[in-house]
Amino acid sequence: MDLSGWTFELKYDGYRGILYYEQGACRLMSKKNRRLAFPMLERSLANVIKKKARTLILDGEVCSFDDTGKPVFENLQRRKGIIAYMGFDVLFHNGKDLRDTPLWQRRELLLWLIGTPQTPPILRATQITDSVDQFFKRVVEEDLEGLVAKHKDGLYRPPSTRWYKLLNPSYSQTVYKRKVFRR
Repeated sequence: MDLSGWTFELKYDGYRGILYYEQGACRLMSKKNRRLAFPMLERSLANVIKKKARTLILDGEVCSFDDTGKPVFENLQRRKGIIAYMGFDVLFHNGKDLRDTPLWQRRELLLWLIGTPQTPPILRATQITDSVDQFFKRVVEEDLEGLVAKHKDGLYRPPSTRWYKLLNPSYSQTVYKRKVFRR
């Protein structure tokens, strides 16, 4: 299979959230349009974003990281660890709708918005375009959730947007998530 048109990024174990920034404030909303309860994170994000945007909508994940930089879902549930927003897509910037812009261009803007070095409260999803087998092997060795494959020219138009999840079959935190969400 030809993978030249694809990019792969780590799948982060957290709460999927759309970040809305306007009038100097951030809101983190779930895919079902419910407010995610992270007020301190929202304030920290607003302080960072105000330097580069008047308005902004990002797609990403709220995660809790341990001392090694590994996302730990259980810590997120308990609001422990380093809580940060992991941005992986820019949907709107300063009033401009970017959903019909190719992914590679949205990623360039994301790089500029978040910058380097990356530090909480906002981070950028780790991505690669080659050595996918080696990258996935490392994901399994480090007990991470998996990878997400996205086409470089892909537009952001759910539900027609095609992303493919490559899940780590031996991921240890899956058991905890099942217990939490079965209640």
